[in-house]
Amino acid sequence: SITAAGYSYANLIKKEYPKKDIQVLAKGGMRTKWMLDNLSIELKRKHYDRVYIWGGVNDMFSAVTIEQAISNVQQMVNLTNAQKGEAYV
Repeated sequence: SITAAGYSYANLIKKEYPKKDIQVLAKGGMRTKWMLDNLSIELKRKHYDRVYIWGGVNDMFSAVTIEQAISNVQQMVNLTNAQKGEAYV
């Protein structure tokens, strides 16, 4: 949720480095499954050298289990690695 805010770390980096191609794929209140689904679509569309994954808090305030949240994050790491990118969690 906080990553989607205009004052987030990602948006500060975008302002600091305007020539870098930085995409923020975040939407307030969404869970890791949403992140996984949308990252999968984005990685099919475009290669990224680095993918920063920051999520799971919304999962913990829902019926999503810790194991499922971790699995979703791991799948995002695997997708990033498969396209020769670096994942940062």
